[in-house]
Amino acid sequence: MTRPGWLERPALSPLVRRRLLTALPTLFIVVTLTFLLVRIAPGGPFRSERAVPEAVRENMEVRYGLDRSLPVQYVRFWGSVLTGRLGPSFQHPERSAARVLWEGAGPSLVLGISALFIALLLGLGGGTAAAIWPRGRPWISAAALAALAVPVFVLGPLLIRVFAVGLGWLPAGLWGEPEHLVLPALTLGIPVGGAAARFWRAALEEELDTPSCLAARARGLGPLATVRKHAAVRSLPLLLNYLGPLAAGLVTGSVVVEKVFGIPGMGRYFVDSALARDYPVVIGATLAYAVVLLAVHTAADLAHVRLDPRLRKEHADWIGLEKQDRARRRALRQAEAARKAELNAGRKTASSSDPDREAALRALEEDREEGGKR
Repeated sequence: MTRPGWLERPALSPLVRRRLLTALPTLFIVVTLTFLLVRIAPGGPFRSERAVPEAVRENMEVRYGLDRSLPVQYVRFWGSVLTGRLGPSFQHPERSAARVLWEGAGPSLVLGISALFIALLLGLGGGTAAAIWPRGRPWISAAALAALAVPVFVLGPLLIRVFAVGLGWLPAGLWGEPEHLVLPALTLGIPVGGAAARFWRAALEEELDTPSCLAARARGLGPLATVRKHAAVRSLPLLLNYLGPLAAGLVTGSVVVEKVFGIPGMGRYFVDSALARDYPVVIGATLAYAVVLLAVHTAADLAHVRLDPRLRKEHADWIGLEKQDRARRRALRQAEAARKAELNAGRKTASSSDPDREAALRALEEDREEGGKR
């Protein structure tokens, strides 16, 4: 008998269902607010510093449906969202907004995964070292705080000045070769790694003070072995729960990093489209980022439930109550249906048995009369 996978466990299906139920209104609110904000902002896609003839501007607005009222444009945009095209891009008339974002999704995904790897490497390594090395803890904490405090639009040019212009080890921009990824990934991963290091150090320090870890140290287990065998395992669910804010930091930082290093990703298209008032691309990018963040939060919650027995038991108990409630409602519906069927059958029997009863009574009276004559 094969054991079902952890994604097929019944304890996880209600969590996914609840996440989906909350994700749909969240996406609706995000798209609606973005639509209203980009339309309220001053300027327009065809109102630039260069003088554009009024007739040309009106023709372009008619072509893209901007001459309609705002509610009509809103309904039409939702129709384009449901079809998956998001409407035509104002900056790239030959391509739809979905095609523009799809072309930028690959570089953004590679950059995000690389930065996440660097952030986890720095965060787990720095946090572990700060938790088990008291003498180096102030230096590591100061480095993590400095990494967290420096914004990416300052860190990026600083790394370019040192490693590209000064030392000449790495290229300052472009995209397509592995060396082009190093500086952007470091720029995006270092601040997030500083935040992860502070979080991981606090989680390990709290876990190292528990009786089980103190007993392991008393048995002669070293600090690093205690972290590896006890503290890290118990702190891992907290780290998975922290992946949501971690992913949010990567998403917000990637918008600036892609613009600084000239990476043809979604963040760069988002910034360029926001400056040019390319409404479909701006709203589509916002929707894509919201979907990514919701997916990361859901995956982190699923992994957290999988690794934490207390949450798994809590969800299992909740599912048991839900199943009992569904069974009770099903039994009530079946009892109501049986009662209605019985009433209908009783009415039919009563209506069909009345003539038979009268005929039987007449036959009985006739038999009695014949017996009396005899």
